[in-house]
Amino acid sequence: MACQVFKIVHKQSPAYIHDLIKVKSSTYSLRHEHKAEIPYVKTTRYGLKSFQYNGAHVWNSLPNEFRKVEDFATFKRLIRKWKAPVCTSMLNDLPLRVGVTE
Repeated sequence: MACQVFKIVHKQSPAYIHDLIKVKSSTYSLRHEHKAEIPYVKTTRYGLKSFQYNGAHVWNSLPNEFRKVEDFATFKRLIRKWKAPVCTSMLNDLPLRVGVTE
């Protein structure tokens, strides 16, 4: 999911999904730059489980150095080597089978 959000933020994805993730802009040099705006949601089914909501949370959970990277290959390499905390996304209910092609 982080790779897809990276592509959206850097306009490397199809144009029709560019507005799903919005990055906060600031004129100040802050410790937590390049954070995504968390959308306000009213429901669990269509709000908390949406790509827009979970994508923003995943993006904001990344270290600031990762969010500053401009090159997709570098970003992907950093993500693969990163020892991330346990994912608390609701998308974990889906079965994940790494390395299996169907």
